[in-house]
Amino acid sequence: MKNKKMSIRILFPLIMSVSIAFCIISCMILFSHYLSAYFIQKTVEDTNRQKNVLAQNIENEIESINDTINTIYYDTIKKYDLQDEAFSSILSNIENSSSEYINGLALYDINGTSLWHSSHLSATPATQESWFTQAKNNIDNILAMIDRFGYMPNATNEGMLNRSQPPYASMMVREVYELTHDKIWLSYACKILEKEYKFWMTERITSNGLNRYSNHADKSSLMSFYYYVAGRLGLNPNECNNDEERLAVASHFLAEAESGWDFNPRFDSRCEDFNPIDLNANLYAYEHNFAYFYKETGIGEYKKWVKAASRRKTLMDKLCLNPEDMLYYDYDYIHNRRSPILSAAIFNTLFVRLAGKKQARAIYRNLGKLECANGVAACADGERIRVYQWDYPNGWAALNYLAIKGLDNYGYKEASYRIAKKYVLSMADIYKRTGNLWEKYNAVSGDIDVKDEYTMPGAFMGWTAGVYIFAFDYCYK
Repeated sequence: MKNKKMSIRILFPLIMSVSIAFCIISCMILFSHYLSAYFIQKTVEDTNRQKNVLAQNIENEIESINDTINTIYYDTIKKYDLQDEAFSSILSNIENSSSEYINGLALYDINGTSLWHSSHLSATPATQESWFTQAKNNIDNILAMIDRFGYMPNATNEGMLNRSQPPYASMMVREVYELTHDKIWLSYACKILEKEYKFWMTERITSNGLNRYSNHADKSSLMSFYYYVAGRLGLNPNECNNDEERLAVASHFLAEAESGWDFNPRFDSRCEDFNPIDLNANLYAYEHNFAYFYKETGIGEYKKWVKAASRRKTLMDKLCLNPEDMLYYDYDYIHNRRSPILSAAIFNTLFVRLAGKKQARAIYRNLGKLECANGVAACADGERIRVYQWDYPNGWAALNYLAIKGLDNYGYKEASYRIAKKYVLSMADIYKRTGNLWEKYNAVSGDIDVKDEYTMPGAFMGWTAGVYIFAFDYCYK
């Protein structure tokens, strides 16, 4: 009995201790459960709060976009007297679009003719296909003009049939073919391109084997053009002593108009006396492309075109390349010397891959002479006898495009990106401040304080917007 009481005395405290420990553990587990539930609830509440903030930010962004659209409409579009219904239709199409992208704003006149299309943020496949179709239609139209006249007229205007455009059709044809691989279309295009090449090699060839810009205007047209240029450039129309001198001056300036660089300091107002580097680089591309085209189609002798391209490069390296700085300059074949003017035409030698690695490296190292704070200037800065619009500090869309593409061809992608970004930001800023896209701009100051030969046109210039889209895609896609 005594032992039994001793066992109870020992076991009772032990049982009580275990019971108390169990209670404590149970309380701790319960407390942990409630604590976890509290933190989970708090996390859910914080997440919901963040979602609400995000939703409010999105709503604010949408409101900001709407404000921007209203600003564009009331401050800019009203200038074109567009009907309210036209703009309402545009907004309706954007709001009802099932696409996750807004491809830009298109502006139309009251007849439904497109005036302008903004840069897309991201093009859908359907949009890209429609763009390609329109681009091919444009190229087919160009080919039709070449087939009809033997060259691409400076404009589809009877008054401008006396001069050509610079030759670019071959490059366009190659881009289309490399997307479609349509050999039947390529064969058709080649026959027409050979007509154009023949024009340059018969009507615009010089004694040294390289080509020049010129014209085929009659005397009446040249005399009329002389007085037009005198007024445009502020020349004294009585400076020439007789009609023969006036006709010679007019012919040089009309040749400059054929170059697309009307007017510039490269040719010292004697354009017909020069072998321009951009023209001859482009014709090198024609010869190189013919070799490629005829190898693809199996029609014609492609090897002769390889030889023609090689011969042209040899001539350009001999006559246009300065061995001291390894840069290309227009060649004055009358006086057997190079022009002292370094111009953005040098980027054509990169665009068509004519330049060798050493020449490309030299161009890259000398970029500072042409590249400015807001893009590429037409020519390097220097003393001039008169004001030219294709000169420093003016920048042009086409020249920025050639610089970006050309430098990219040789692996100088950082420089290409830098120039593309400068152009994009400049155009966006100019549009923001003026409500317009312009023919040219100041590549130094990034505004429209340009050297003008006439009142600069705006109204959403096609090449300005087109190169903006190209440069935007190059930077951000």
